Amino acid sequence: MEISSPLKFIREIRTGSSLPIVIQDRNNQQFFVKLSGSGEGTDSLVMEWIANKLGLKLNLPVLEPILLNIQFLEKYESADIETRELIEKSIGYNLAFPYIESEELVHTEFIVKDNQLLFLFFLDCFLINIDRTPQNLNLLKVNNKIIAIDYGFSFLLKQILSHSTLKISTQLLKQLKRHPFNTKDKYEETLKEFVTRLKQISLEDVSSIIHEIPEGWVNIDEKLFFTKQLWERIQHPNHIFDILSQLPNVKVETNQESKLQRLANRDQFVEKIKNKYAK
Repeated sequence: MEISSPLKFIREIRTGSSLPIVIQDRNNQQFFVKLSGSGEGTDSLVMEWIANKLGLKLNLPVLEPILLNIQFLEKYESADIETRELIEKSIGYNLAFPYIESEELVHTEFIVKDNQLLFLFFLDCFLINIDRTPQNLNLLKVNNKIIAIDYGFSFLLKQILSHSTLKISTQLLKQLKRHPFNTKDKYEETLKEFVTRLKQISLEDVSSIIHEIPEGWVNIDEKLFFTKQLWERIQHPNHIFDILSQLPNVKVETNQESKLQRLANRDQFVEKIKNKYAK
């Protein structure tokens, strides 16, 4: 999708810490823009770009990300000072998506456990994306169809970006166990289908996805490294089998247990404060 200049600031969206904005182009098309100067910075945009591109290759209901070069925004001075400063820090490439005017956040009662949702669960397990929770599904409902959103952080992609070792902690497993699309049933055949589809993503596909990333976000040497690492993970997704084999044995606290633990932690904190000032 082409975005035509001039670009005009419409409003900021105050959800979460990243402070995305809505802009309008010359053709009156509106776009949701994640700015490079906020949150995790360009790393977050790299992860969002790759995750959505992979989702599209898997024929999953995600949005097409668009690289948007912002040099000037009409009417941006109408924003508050925090947003203006963020826009000024984000001159250059940012990440945009078509803005869905009639967007409606999906709640748990709308969810049906079908293969598409299970595939979204598998993609989150592959990426190690723990942002999708029963309280925050990160889904939009448009014309009775769902769209999965918000792939701004992936432990797998962050591990590749930082040249670190992938470690799947108990806390990560607990978060994935709580995933709203985890049926907790046996899903060997569906997982096999997902992995087959995943492995059909070609090296050329991965190379193209990475190559399109602006060099201001990832330099050429890092792109070559990233392509190699991600391709190996796609062809040998051992970590997803490891995660899913462990989930049945992962104990997740009930809401009541979590509440009791928070109360216990609070009491311990109060006791420490009392002891400190009693001396």
